[in-house]
Amino acid sequence: MATIAHMAGMASEGMSMTTTPARKTTPASDQTDLLTAIRASWDADAAAYDSYPYHGLHSAPERRAWQRALGEAFKPLGDTSSSRILDVGSGTGEIAVLLAGSGYQVTGVDLSPGMLAVARQKADRAGVPLTLLEGRADHLPLPDASCDGVFSRHLLWTLPDPDAALRDWVRVVRPGGIVALADGWWNEPAPLMRLRRAIGATLRRVLQPTGTTHHTHHGYAEIAPRLPLADGISATGARELLEGAGLIGIRVRDLAVVRAAERQGQPAWRWVEQARHTWLASGERPA
Repeated sequence: MATIAHMAGMASEGMSMTTTPARKTTPASDQTDLLTAIRASWDADAAAYDSYPYHGLHSAPERRAWQRALGEAFKPLGDTSSSRILDVGSGTGEIAVLLAGSGYQVTGVDLSPGMLAVARQKADRAGVPLTLLEGRADHLPLPDASCDGVFSRHLLWTLPDPDAALRDWVRVVRPGGIVALADGWWNEPAPLMRLRRAIGATLRRVLQPTGTTHHTHHGYAEIAPRLPLADGISATGARELLEGAGLIGIRVRDLAVVRAAERQGQPAWRWVEQARHTWLASGERPA
């Protein structure tokens, strides 16, 4: 078991630089019902979302790893207490609360009122100030140049039009501000990654405790084919996305430290099956 897991895991620790296939954006005329379905899916997931692996931050090492990654991304902003950060697709507020606890002035935006309700409870328990707004990632309910930094985590794959969303994120960040996104290539088609996922799925069927289920997002079997980045995006693809939005000084950081922290406490079959490269890409809005 340990040998198989180790061999299968060797493929994931270098950051893939292969470009994702060309994406097809969902036409605007088809997005209304799609957004309704997406909102309903995340509302249905809200209560249990944080309990799923790789969603909630389940340990102190995970929180420290994310704090370090976020600190590096937003270091150019200087003083945290005067920096206004927008967390797009804030969900249950895991990252928003972490940022607020680090001293940033944080606003979270999410399409799902169910997710936002969980985020509000979490912020209140943590005793941190957090503004929460319901809204779309590609039509943010904020004025131009109203933020010093914009962040998203694991959001791109859920968006009907990622390019339009990035343009709106650039709109709301001030000149000289930072747009940063943490994401991954969830279903990378490279043969070694496909093999790893197949091995992990086999191990899961044998070793997963009786009575537990394999989590899938409500309704996404029907939604995913309509999303251009449903399988995720490579680090190279993310760089191209940021460049296309007009950002400069782009950096892409491998999130290997975050992945290592996430694996602690997880059964080996889970991190073997859920093979993915993850990264944090950031860029500056030109002055």
